[in-house]
Amino acid sequence: MFKNRPYQDEAEKDIEIFLSESPFKKGIIVSPVGTGKALYTSIISSKVNKPVLVVQPNKELLEQNLEKAQIFGLDPTVYSASLGSKNISDLTYATPMSIASRPEDFKHFEVVAIDE
Repeated sequence: MFKNRPYQDEAEKDIEIFLSESPFKKGIIVSPVGTGKALYTSIISSKVNKPVLVVQPNKELLEQNLEKAQIFGLDPTVYSASLGSKNISDLTYATPMSIASRPEDFKHFEVVAIDE
């Protein structure tokens, strides 16, 4: 079972407040290396009832984020040529170069989380 650290609990509350109360459609989470950004994308994905695209710059970070999402109980698909998977669902983890080859396939995503 995964247990948040206290600062992650605080960030989760801030994310929930932003998603439910903010008049803004765009937000930024600034968080140092090793503080759980992969967790934050999972929190966002679990709190919105819209298709979510999570973009990370390389396959290593995608694999790390995917593992954290699965620990969090989510089941995202992967769209990344470097990982040999081009599946799209309501929660898709992808790399930018793979998306760039078929941008029309991603127009339906209302929420995009970018890691790094």
